[in-house]
Amino acid sequence: MKGLKVLDLTRGLPGALTTMLLADYGAEVVKVEHPSGNPLERDIAYRVWNRGKKSVAIDLKQPEGLTAVMSQVQQADVVLESFRPGAAESLGVGYSQLSGINPQVVYCSISAYGSTGPWADRHGYESLVAASSGIMTEQVGFGDGPMFCSMPLASLGAATLAMQGILAALHVRNTTGIGQKIETSMYQGSVAIRVAMMPIADNLGTFQANNSKPQGGLPAYRMYPCADGQWIHIGCLTREFWDKLAVALELFELATEAEFASAPTGWNNDQDRELAIELIGQRIISQPRSHWLAVLESGDVPAAPILTAQEYMDFPQVRYNGLVIGVDDPVLGHLEQVGMVLDFSETPGRVRGPAPLTGQKFDGDSSSLFQPNINPEAQIVPVLNLQSEPPEHPLSGLRVLDISSFIAGPLGPMVLSDLGADVIKLEPISGEGGRTLPFLHLGCNRGKRSIAINLKAPQSEEVLKRLLKSRDVVVHNMRVGVAERLGIDYESVKKIRPNVIYAHSTAYGATGPDSLKPGFDPLFQSLSGITARQGAGATHPVFLRTPTCDDTNGMLLAVAVLMALYHRDRTGQGQKIDLSLLNTGAFANSGHFIRYPGMTERPMADEGLRGTSAINRLYRAAEGWVMLDCQKTEEWDRLKTCLGGSWPASNYSFDEASAVSPWNDKLVQLLAQEFSRLSATEWEEVLIPAGVPLVRVAENNNDGFYLNPQAQGMNMVNKLEHPEYENLRQVGVQVSFSKTAPADKPAAPLTGQHNQEILTELGFSDDEISGMVETGCISTVAADPG
Repeated sequence: MKGLKVLDLTRGLPGALTTMLLADYGAEVVKVEHPSGNPLERDIAYRVWNRGKKSVAIDLKQPEGLTAVMSQVQQADVVLESFRPGAAESLGVGYSQLSGINPQVVYCSISAYGSTGPWADRHGYESLVAASSGIMTEQVGFGDGPMFCSMPLASLGAATLAMQGILAALHVRNTTGIGQKIETSMYQGSVAIRVAMMPIADNLGTFQANNSKPQGGLPAYRMYPCADGQWIHIGCLTREFWDKLAVALELFELATEAEFASAPTGWNNDQDRELAIELIGQRIISQPRSHWLAVLESGDVPAAPILTAQEYMDFPQVRYNGLVIGVDDPVLGHLEQVGMVLDFSETPGRVRGPAPLTGQKFDGDSSSLFQPNINPEAQIVPVLNLQSEPPEHPLSGLRVLDISSFIAGPLGPMVLSDLGADVIKLEPISGEGGRTLPFLHLGCNRGKRSIAINLKAPQSEEVLKRLLKSRDVVVHNMRVGVAERLGIDYESVKKIRPNVIYAHSTAYGATGPDSLKPGFDPLFQSLSGITARQGAGATHPVFLRTPTCDDTNGMLLAVAVLMALYHRDRTGQGQKIDLSLLNTGAFANSGHFIRYPGMTERPMADEGLRGTSAINRLYRAAEGWVMLDCQKTEEWDRLKTCLGGSWPASNYSFDEASAVSPWNDKLVQLLAQEFSRLSATEWEEVLIPAGVPLVRVAENNNDGFYLNPQAQGMNMVNKLEHPEYENLRQVGVQVSFSKTAPADKPAAPLTGQHNQEILTELGFSDDEISGMVETGCISTVAADPG
């Protein structure tokens, strides 16, 4: 992204993460801040998230401030804002105003709930969005009711959506010279980050029944305490690994008895599942964790210890991957933090300096904001043809080969498909592993075309060669060494397609001490400190229902491919991309992946997992639950006013009310008594119009998304036809473009559904295709259900 000029008008985590990624990979980011500071960025983690940027203090409500910002718009390639709907236009920095000065600008708006719909003007804090969208109710805690979600899932989703939109729009600009506006929101991010778990249909099972416990409900996909009180996470999602687990634990009945025949994901009844949990649990608790880690590793069983983020920073493979980097920060001293999570062979990223000091005064010299382009040839986007028509979709014409399985691989190519790319999914004749969980397969493979091949058959070599030659992008998440054995490693593919963009997603990394180990999402939730953080400590960790590392990895994979595409647009050069679940875990938990001199313990939720302070907390109402999140003094004052001057807690200051570790138990009790007076819906009716940051907690995903008036108003739900599932609905495309619409793609394909179509495109005759079927090279050609 070298030479890209970014003007950042955002506040809060989604914009900070988006521009951090842009800065890490070469963009020049100027962050415009109000002279009085930003109360939404008090967390020390913003010393990480704002790294490598410039800061200028400007009041946009003052004429000279607006003039200074507008003077930079002509130079800017990208402008981001996170104002409430209509506020940017009122300030004079809306898209119509900026594009009038610079028609090529890519303008990204990240709002709370979107620019339209009944919730458009609501407060957009992380916990409010998570509660109202269903995240906190879908999660299982230790008691009844919802559980506070300590991970910023909505912000992670919004940031990766914004990156996808910005980069796709830059690709359009690279090829046409046309800029445009893109929009997304934290609410859209809250469902995009859970897309793999969200599909529903009248005859489709979900993962809910199998994750009905805080440590996980599947016997071989959950956490267990060991004899020394430490915890271990087992992550076996295929029959192969289930059988290896049975051998390693010397519980051979797990592999041979009839009640376990459909393990690890399919169970005839809860009794069989509970029996397996009991058998494994009794075995694990008989020995210390170190014993089991050694035994399971020698048996090639996916397993990992539950660590804190601080312990994770010293994990050998983390250090090997270069995930811990040191920056001399002017506020915190030597600050260790997350390094580059995406590895590019030709355009590696780096941290370009610490976060700037806030409150730097603008001296009136507008030329000082962006560095001038000394070399005219360094101008990022040449004006190719301002009269060109934009393509139908942002990625129209891009061709992708997806050879991945489950979530961390397939989700990225699905994002590319949603943006208009032609994605061919290459899978075994038996289907990729994720098909054993149909909802997961549906959630990660919309819009792809499937070809099912036996790669060990002699004819497959020519099929594969023609496939690779026809594709711009190749994606896979096979274990290290498998692609080399199949002859589809990067060096081999590059000989067939020299400018290929090749993305390899691994568990632990492409090289290093753990590179050959198998891994699934939960292992990296636990390694990276996510399960410990969610459980308010490593003594009773909580396994997040949202596969945070898998989903974030898939979203980042799409981002990485689009970054590489941006580079190829300008240079013609392809490259290899490496990313891993190990790296993604550090990125997702980057707010706790921090170390500096004199560091105090980072705040976490209380043991009941209801919140982090008296005014950032879940409360039971007379009917339902509410989430309260006052982040500013005036918001707390508004709540006190609404509750009346005689309310017993009306004399508490904002600092007292927002205290963490320990929080004010007396105030918690007073607020709990107050909220129990009315229903959650009534509290919304009273407090939201008064400007108090509070929401009714969604009862489930239907309440939070599928039947939600905001989701309906923004057309966020994707309704699809499928030959096997009735009334199929899933999360639609959650980023919009003003000039290039996302594609309207069909549901995930059947195995081998497009064999005939794809092979014909590749130049094979009908006789050759029939011969492939007869010899078992490809599956029996499926009839197109459309």
